[in-house]
Amino acid sequence: MNAVLWYDWLLCRRSRSFWASAALTPLLFAVMALQGAIIPNPLGGVTGTQLFLFCLLIPCCGWMSAALVSMNAIGALNLGSGESANRFVEEAYHESGRPMAGMVLAHVLLSCLLALPMLAIVIGLHCWWGTITDPSLLCSPLAWSGYLCTALSVFVTVAAMILSSGHNTNELVLAMMVTLVPIIAVMTVVIIALTLCPLAIPPLAIVVIAVTMAVAIRHCRRRYTDTFRSLG
Repeated sequence: MNAVLWYDWLLCRRSRSFWASAALTPLLFAVMALQGAIIPNPLGGVTGTQLFLFCLLIPCCGWMSAALVSMNAIGALNLGSGESANRFVEEAYHESGRPMAGMVLAHVLLSCLLALPMLAIVIGLHCWWGTITDPSLLCSPLAWSGYLCTALSVFVTVAAMILSSGHNTNELVLAMMVTLVPIIAVMTVVIIALTLCPLAIPPLAIVVIAVTMAVAIRHCRRRYTDTFRSLG
C-alpha cells in the first residue's frame, strides 16, 4: 500500500494537467454553488446557495479528487481520446498476491488528501463572498452531511475506476461520469432527510458506505480471485 501511495504521488506531482485541474476545480465549484440563489428558502435558516454548496458541490470535490488521482495513476490525463491507458500497476499488484484492498486504500487516502484543500478553498471563497456568515453553519447537520458525502464520493469513485475494465480513455471517462449517478441520488436522499429527520443522516451514510464497500469487495473477489487467498 505504501509503495502504491508513493508511486501515485510521484505521478501526480509531475503532472501539469493534474495540478491545473486541481487548482481550477474548487474555483469552478464555488462559482457553480452561487446558482443556488435562485431557490427561495429551501430549508429553515439555510439559503439555496448554502444548500447547493454542502449538498452537491462539496461532495463533488471528493468525486473530482478521486477521479484525478485514479486517472493520473494510469496515465489517462496525458492521453488523447480513445488511447489505451497503462494499468500495469494494478496487474503487478494483483500478481504480487496482496489483497486489492491495499491499493484501493492507497488511492482513497491520496484522494482524501487532495479533497481537503479543495473543500477548504471552496468554503473559504464563500466565506469571503459573504454567502457563509455564520461560523456555526460549518458544524451544522447540513455541513456534516456534505463532509460525509465527500468521503462517500471518494470511495465510490475510486472503487468504480479500479473495478472498471476500461483500458482506453473513452471507457474510463464514461466510468467516471457514471459514478455521478449514485452520488447525486444519495445527495437527493440527504436533502429529503434534512427536511424530515436530520438525525437519520449519519446512520444513512454508514449504511451507504458499507453497501458500497461490500459491492466493491464482491467484484474484487470475482475479478482478482487469487489476491484473496490466504498468505502463509
